[in-house]
Amino acid sequence: MLIKEVVLHNFRQYKGTNSILFHTNDTKNIVIVSGKNGNGKTNFLMSLVWCLYGTRTQDVDDFFKNEIVKQGGYAKYIANSLNNLAEDEGESTFYVSITFNDLHISDLRCNEVKITRKFDVNKSNPESLEILLDGQVNELFREINTEHFIHDFLIPIEAAKFFFFDAEKNCISC
Repeated sequence: MLIKEVVLHNFRQYKGTNSILFHTNDTKNIVIVSGKNGNGKTNFLMSLVWCLYGTRTQDVDDFFKNEIVKQGGYAKYIANSLNNLAEDEGESTFYVSITFNDLHISDLRCNEVKITRKFDVNKSNPESLEILLDGQVNELFREINTEHFIHDFLIPIEAAKFFFFDAEKNCISC
């Protein structure tokens, strides 16, 4: 399984729609995100974790748990992810999409899985999760919860900290 594309819309400092394509091949299939301090690396990482795990973001590692507690709980923490300029312009929604390809899921025939988590600060039920298999909603999601699909078929939350690792935040001697 490889991440093909990540789309961030009005998420933290990523105003508007920002699409990031990942080009990998059989010999080059590791992605490292690097850059200067303050340029959005940690927020990019947070967007991936939030997209996949939503309210369980705090269960990924202590960094997320501490940030959520510090801001007064999950609802406040995630609502603060709406880009400030977009909010000033009357926007109330942000989302993150992750598209995976090269999946090997037993008995499930698909080339691509797209997960989109949205949040609308003006709604009473502000968060939604959509999973598309090859661009379509699948019958599988009538049988199992979409959150369970991520845990059972993509990346279990217990393994997330090994996939989404922030060396700066997790380095003891840094």
